[in-house]
Amino acid sequence: MYDRFDAPHEFEYPEEGLFQLQGILSHEEIRKPNHKAPEGDPIRRVIKRGYKTLTTVGGLSGYLSHVRRYFATGEINSTEAAVHPHNNDSGPFSRGGDSGSIIVDAHGRLVALLTGGTGKTDSSDITFGTPMFWLWILILAKFPGANLFWDDDN
Repeated sequence: MYDRFDAPHEFEYPEEGLFQLQGILSHEEIRKPNHKAPEGDPIRRVIKRGYKTLTTVGGLSGYLSHVRRYFATGEINSTEAAVHPHNNDSGPFSRGGDSGSIIVDAHGRLVALLTGGTGKTDSSDITFGTPMFWLWILILAKFPGANLFWDDDN
């Protein structure tokens, strides 16, 4: 998940092979990358398991985009986070068919629900996802009392 094996890291591969999810990454945490890429740029590493690309690692951008789509019946407003591939040789973070996958950080916190990407390529691509902190507010408004049943009450 990280660029160097000799540097401190947060991710620990679970012995049983199942990565337990626990909590939601906040807006403030998305905006504050917790590591640096080899080039020195701030970054937060994320992972996802998709139908098409299986398990991939990427870098979460600290910026959010506000998106407004117009239709004949009205408009839909959304917020999206961008995820870049791990590096130029790792392939795209996602492809068509991966939509709906959950993107998580090294601690198993939900980051975003994968919604789409920017083109068809085998090297570099940008994936977009609706941040879970924003999506969870909408879920609670529609389904009061909804719960994700975290073991530690997060």
